Order: sequence, then structure tokens, then C-alpha cells
Amino acid sequence: MMPKVLVLEDDKPVAQMVADWLRREHYVVDVTHDGLEAMDFLKESTYDLLILDLSVPGKDGIEVCNLYRRNGGHSPILMLTGRDRIDQRVLGLDAGADDYLTKPFDLRELASRVKALLRRPPMATTRVMTLGDIELDPDSHSVRKGGIEVELFPKEYAILELLMRNPNQVFSPETLLSRLWATDDNATIDALRQTILRLRRKLEQEGDKPLIRTIRGVGYRIET
Repeated sequence: MMPKVLVLEDDKPVAQMVADWLRREHYVVDVTHDGLEAMDFLKESTYDLLILDLSVPGKDGIEVCNLYRRNGGHSPILMLTGRDRIDQRVLGLDAGADDYLTKPFDLRELASRVKALLRRPPMATTRVMTLGDIELDPDSHSVRKGGIEVELFPKEYAILELLMRNPNQVFSPETLLSRLWATDDNATIDALRQTILRLRRKLEQEGDKPLIRTIRGVGYRIET
């Protein structure tokens, strides 16, 4: 499943560098440079990871972290700061951050921290998932049908992976949009329907059992 990450960083070149790397690694990314806007993002979407700069306008990273935890947020938080002071690290960790990275940093170190915070049990990340003659390999980010690789657009892949990881569970259109699209994409339910339609056309052949079932008025699911 494509993790969704919120990046709060007021240094725009740094924010762009972090966001570009995350997107290359198939993450869904929202970026903001203001702590108040970050709180709005957190009200609208669910994130798998928060990357918060300590010193930003509006509310600083510690305030955002503290409010997120107090409101029941449990996703891991990586705090960024240009200040290498022990007391600032303690404040961040006390507010609920899981890890701390001092700027400037090497992208390889950021990558290591992010992957560690998002690490899943080995069976969840290395096992090829199968459904009939469809195989989805999260490691290679590839899908095969009948042994032949099928090229999917990123959102098509993301929908398929989410549904295959949660068989028989119904996801509403609103949940899929919130979970798999960046907030600033302005995606619509019609865009979601079109994406699912393309996915069905690529993976369903005449006579096949329907891959994704539409539960009218509720949402979509894959049945085992």
C-alpha cells in the first residue's frame, strides 16, 4: 500500500527535496509550510507518517505534534530541526515524536529513518499477494495476470494493493480519495470511478469473476 505522508517544512527547497524523494519511492505526499495549515490537513486526511520541522510559522512542529497526539493520532512522527540542542530534542520527543533528524541531513539518512518508522512485518512486505490469476508484488511494485505483467498507473496500483490487502472489506469512495490521493490533487469521486474502471478493463477478461465489486451506495471491495 502506498503510504501517505505529511511534510511540514518552511524551507521550501528542503520540503521539495524531501517530497520529491518520497514520491519517487511511491509515497503519497502532502506538503505544507505552515503549522496551522498542517492541522487542517490532519483534520481532512489520515497519514501513515508525519515529517515535521520544528520551526515553522503558525504552529511550530512541537505544537502540531502535541495536538496530533492529544487528538488521538498514532502514526509515527519524524521531527526535523536546524538546531542541534539536546533540550529541543527532548521537547520534541516529549510531545510525542518518534525520531529526530538534525538539518542539514543526507537523503540516505532520511530514507533510513522513514523506512524504519514505516517498516511492516516482513510477511506483509515481501509476500506476493495473489487473487485468482492476479499476482501483486509490493517489493517490485508490479502486477501480473496469468504470468504476464500488466502496466498500471500509480493510482490504479494503489487501489488494487489497498483492496487486496483488505479482502472483503468495503471502502467508501471518500475513504479511498482521502487515503490514496494527495489533498491538493482536488480529486473527485468521478475521477475515482474512472480509475477503477480502467483497472477493471486491464485486469478483467470476459468470463472472469469480477475483480472489484461495487456495493451500491456504500463503496468498493475485493472478494476472496
